[in-house]
Amino acid sequence: MRSPDAAYAYPRQPGFAEYPAVELRDQPTAAIRIPSVNGLFLKGWQHLNDEARSRYIQRTPLRKRHYRKFGIAGFSKEQVDESMEQLRQTVERIDAAVAWLCGDAISVADFCVLPTIVRMSDIRLEGVWTGLMHFQDWYGRMRARLSFGAAFYPEAHVSLEGRL
Repeated sequence: MRSPDAAYAYPRQPGFAEYPAVELRDQPTAAIRIPSVNGLFLKGWQHLNDEARSRYIQRTPLRKRHYRKFGIAGFSKEQVDESMEQLRQTVERIDAAVAWLCGDAISVADFCVLPTIVRMSDIRLEGVWTGLMHFQDWYGRMRARLSFGAAFYPEAHVSLEGRL
C-alpha cells in the first residue's frame, strides 16, 4: 500500500520530471481562459455598451486585466493559438504518464488538471486529444469516479449551445 504522502508527490513520469503538480494546475488553467472567453462570453460582451463593460470590469477586480486584454473583439488569433498550444502540451504530458500523473496511484496532480480538461470538453475542444489513447483512458477513469458527477454536476458545465 502506498503512503498518503504519495498522493501529494510531484509527477515523476516522462515529460513531467521538471514540472511540479502546481504547474499542471496553473498553466492549463490560464490557457483555457482565452478560448473560453472567445467561445462563451464574447457575443454577450459585444452587445454591452462601453459604460456597461466598464461597470462590469470594476465589479471583477481579479479579472480586470483579463477583460481589458480581450477588449471588444476578443483575444487575437495569436493569443488563441498560444493557448491552444499550451493546452495541447498539457494533454500530451498526461498522455505520456504511465497510469496516473504521478505514477501508479491517483494524486493531487490528477485533480488539479481535471477542471481544465472538463472545460475543454464543455467548449468542444475534444479534438485536442484525438489519437492520444493514454490520455483518453486517463480521462475515462477520471469521469468514472463517483466524485466526478458530484464535482461536475450538469449545472456546473458550460455549453456553447445557443451561443453559436
